[in-house]
Amino acid sequence: MMDMKNLAVTAGVGLIGVLIGNAIGSSQGEDPVAAQLEALRGEVASLSGVSESVTALEGEVASLGGKVSELATASGEASASVATMGEGMDAIDKDLRILGARLEGVETGIGVLDDDLLAIEEALTTLDGDVRAMSTAMEEGFSGAGEELAGLAAQVGSMKATAAAPQAGGEAAAQPEPAAEAQPELTETEKLAEQVGETGLILSVGQTGQVGETGLFLSRMPDGEAHLLVVGTDGERIVIGGTAGAVELANGCTVSLAGSAESKAYIATDCP
Repeated sequence: MMDMKNLAVTAGVGLIGVLIGNAIGSSQGEDPVAAQLEALRGEVASLSGVSESVTALEGEVASLGGKVSELATASGEASASVATMGEGMDAIDKDLRILGARLEGVETGIGVLDDDLLAIEEALTTLDGDVRAMSTAMEEGFSGAGEELAGLAAQVGSMKATAAAPQAGGEAAAQPEPAAEAQPELTETEKLAEQVGETGLILSVGQTGQVGETGLFLSRMPDGEAHLLVVGTDGERIVIGGTAGAVELANGCTVSLAGSAESKAYIATDCP
């Protein structure tokens, strides 16, 4: 691209050409000065127009250079923004993955909790049935034991009254007393009932009796023993009979096994 220095060089070259042409023309007898000057003026005018065009083009190029710089700056800023946005999206994706894992853990925990609640409900239902069955057995045991004790006590009282009654008639004192009638021998159950008395318990397996404020549930009777469950405790059990003597309860009463007959345990009690 030409500048003013190049234009000056070009003009000097043109002037030298004119001078050389004049010298040659003078030697040949011609007068070319006017023609050469006219040509020189045309070239100078042409070069002036080119210089203006070049100046204008230089201005446009400078303007374009500024715009290119601005575009480059804007492009760099946009690239930085895109990179920052990409990092933000990566962070969001990571957070979403962590949240998804936590939600899966919560869902698993809820499933386990549902299973536990179902198991608790089933256990409560079973416990309710056991409590109802025990309550019914206790009521039946109280009723049956009371009636049986009352009947046996009446039989024993009648036998005692018959044995102690005086002979009728005034002559009985002077005459030898006739031989006393043989008393019927007490059965094993009657002997045991007399031994435990009205305060004792007569229980079959599955029945419950009351000693003071403590309920005793007869669970089983192996080999001359009576295994009792203390009602209202956390599974407390006692064993009476066999090699075991009297057992003291928490309320201060003692219980012992007088014997067993007809699949029933005859339990003597003593409360202060």
